[in-house]
Amino acid sequence: MNIKKKFFTNDYVLTRTPHRVSFFGGGTDLESFYSKSAGVTFSTSINNYVYVGVKKHTKFFNEKYRIVYSKTELQNKISKIENEIVRETLKFCNFTDPIYINSISDLPSSSGLGSSSAFTVGLLKAIYSLMNIKKKNIELAEEACEIEIKKIKKPIGKQDQYACAVGDVNLIEYYSTGLVSIKKRENVKKFIEKIMSNTLFIWTGISRKSEIILKDQNLLIKKNTIQDNMLKIKYICREVYDEISNYEGKNFNYLRDFFIKNLNDTWNVKKSLHKDMTNPQIDKIIKIANKYCKNKLGIKLLGAGAGGFIMVTGIKDPDLFQKKLLKKKILSFNTSIDMRGSIFL
Repeated sequence: MNIKKKFFTNDYVLTRTPHRVSFFGGGTDLESFYSKSAGVTFSTSINNYVYVGVKKHTKFFNEKYRIVYSKTELQNKISKIENEIVRETLKFCNFTDPIYINSISDLPSSSGLGSSSAFTVGLLKAIYSLMNIKKKNIELAEEACEIEIKKIKKPIGKQDQYACAVGDVNLIEYYSTGLVSIKKRENVKKFIEKIMSNTLFIWTGISRKSEIILKDQNLLIKKNTIQDNMLKIKYICREVYDEISNYEGKNFNYLRDFFIKNLNDTWNVKKSLHKDMTNPQIDKIIKIANKYCKNKLGIKLLGAGAGGFIMVTGIKDPDLFQKKLLKKKILSFNTSIDMRGSIFL
C-alpha cells in the first residue's frame, strides 16, 4: 500500500538558509551611506545554516501561534508575538491562519554572520510556500530588507539579506535609488575557495546585538564624522574585487598576500569607527593567532563589532592551529562556500 507522508504536502515546510561571511565593504550597505555615495560589499554565503520549519497548526491546540526558537511563545494574537521578525513577517505576508514555527541554527545568533537576516529570508520562503506563492530568492531578499529595516526599524544594512538569500560569492552594490545589483565571477569564486581552505573562524564567546554599534555608526555617517573612513572601506572593497578578478591560478600567492593586506587594513579602519568595536577578549584572541602562526595572517572581526567570530586567514596548517586553540578552550570552525542560497529541504 503506497502511503504518502504528510510532510510531502505544503502543510509542513522546511527551509535552509546560509549564514554569510563579509570580507570587505561592510557598513557601506547602510542607507545613511549609500544614499550619499553608492555602497559595495564583497561576501560569500557559507555551508552553515539557519533552518526554519513552519506547519499549519491544528484546532486541537489552545494557542493559535506556537513559535519555538531560543524560547517558546504560545500566542493567540499576532500583535502579542514577542519575536519581532516572526510578528512582522506574518503581518507583512498577511498570514493569519494558525501556525507552528520552529527555528534552529548551526551557529550562534548575534555573532556577525547574518543569522537574523538568514532567519527572515527562510521564514518568508516557508510562509509563502504554505500560501502557495512562488517567490524568487532575490525578491525574498528585498522583502527581508523591508521587514527588518522599514518595519522593525533595525539600524542595519542590506548586505545580509541578499548574501544569505542568493548564496555564492558576490559583489553587491547599493544605489541611492534603493536598487541593488549583484555580480558573480567564476574565477573570483575559485580564489575565495582557496582562501577559505586556509581560514578559521574563531569564536570570541561574546554574543552581541549589532544594532547598538550600528545605531551610533548611522548617526556618525549622517554627521559626516566618519565619512572619510567609510570611503576608505568602500575603496578597499572595490580595489580588492577588481584585483582578484584577474585570478588565473598562477598568481594566487600574490593575490592572497594582497587580500590579506587589505583585510588587515579594513580591520584597522573598522576599529576607528566605534570605541566599542574591539575589547580585551578580541585583542587576546588576535594576539594568540599572531603568536602561533608565524606567517603573515589576515585578521578581521566579522559583523558590526564587539563580539562574534574573528576571521583568520593565511594559516599554513588550520587543523593544527585549531587544536592549539582548543587547548586554550577557544572554539573555532572552518567552512566552505554555499552555492545555492535559501532552499527548501
